[in-house]
Amino acid sequence: MQKKTAELLGKPEDSLNLVMCHLGNGASMAVSKGGVCIDTTMGLTPLEGLVMGTRSGDVDAGVIHFLSNHLGYSSDKIDKLLNKESGLLGLCGSSDWRNVCEEADKGNESAALARALSIQRIRKYLGAYLVKLDGKCDAVVFTGGIGENDANLRESVCAGLSKFGIDIDSTKNKVGMSEVQSSFASVKTLVVPTNEELSIALQSAQAAGVLPAAKVASAKASVKAATTAAVPAAATSTVAPLGGAIYIETDLRNTELTEAALLATVVKRSSQLGYFRLLTPGVDKDPYLQYMRATAKFGLTDVPVEAMYGMTTEEAAELYAAGKADEVFGTIVDKYKAYAEGRDFVLVTGQNVDARGAREAPGSSFFYAQLIKSLDIPAVIVHDCYIEGVEGAELEAELQGIKVRSRLVGTGRHLHRTRTRSLSTPRRRASTASR
Repeated sequence: MQKKTAELLGKPEDSLNLVMCHLGNGASMAVSKGGVCIDTTMGLTPLEGLVMGTRSGDVDAGVIHFLSNHLGYSSDKIDKLLNKESGLLGLCGSSDWRNVCEEADKGNESAALARALSIQRIRKYLGAYLVKLDGKCDAVVFTGGIGENDANLRESVCAGLSKFGIDIDSTKNKVGMSEVQSSFASVKTLVVPTNEELSIALQSAQAAGVLPAAKVASAKASVKAATTAAVPAAATSTVAPLGGAIYIETDLRNTELTEAALLATVVKRSSQLGYFRLLTPGVDKDPYLQYMRATAKFGLTDVPVEAMYGMTTEEAAELYAAGKADEVFGTIVDKYKAYAEGRDFVLVTGQNVDARGAREAPGSSFFYAQLIKSLDIPAVIVHDCYIEGVEGAELEAELQGIKVRSRLVGTGRHLHRTRTRSLSTPRRRASTASR
């Protein structure tokens, strides 16, 4: 993580002072000074520190004596309690951060307490680590499934810290940029994807003597090159291999970063770029649309913003409820075709709404699948297997049935691992791997 951060900042590792927040179902923080880790929230085991999915984090040592002497708990029962039955699970009955936040927003007091306690514990260590750095911090780094995907958590953790040079730009944060600090901040706030499996595998191979240090470095370089290779410059300004447009479904959080990265790559090869939202919550409530238009190099201000989306989610829902689904499809398709005319490439996305139990309602994956068929453009569909109460295989069958040109990326409950494959290959259940 420190190496990735140094690369992002364009500075040598040994010159950096960092506070790193690795937040997932398991969570920890670390502080490095001059490139050397000087403290972490973990102790002898990962149990110490932050509130986690099932681990308690910091706990008064007297609790152990109380559980043993007064309640008759054995050492094994205490270990199980603190490691597997505490944390978010013990506080509110769920170890899944997304469920905790959903319930807290609905007014569940236990869930609200769990969320607040988790955030306050992070802030407590952040303050302690700023002291360890003598107030000289280059960046606060968020990573892990929660750290990367929960913009509200990042904003809450950094709230009120402008006097320490930490200040988040709300729009950048919601869109999911890698740097989310405001222009007034002296400390960078970064969102950096992690690859724990690769790091563990390479370090283990080196420790076991299976892979020399030089080859570990070479392996890391190879992975980096494979994942960050630049797209070759095209001979012309068009991007015909992409078919003139591509659709990315935004069921999950933070596909905005993927969208911005794709546009940044294509803009070098396109004389007339486009960005179109099939559904939007409204221009003033759509950070994706606002950010894309505000990025000068994309050149997306050649038309009024109203031309860059098909319909608001409210309008679509009202028409759908009135039995006017054809009008929804017709309006969106007509607006898209008018906007796309004369453009080399258009990135098409949609605003997902809560469509559980409404198979073809506006905002559901099935709604978008039918719409993309009408637009006749290729699609990359990022789909949480359970977000609409359907299995990934069921969605896949639907896509095959209507012959949508697409790739399905199935995700599990914590969004840490995905498997991508062509829909033309034999069908298998979408991945439900959790962290």
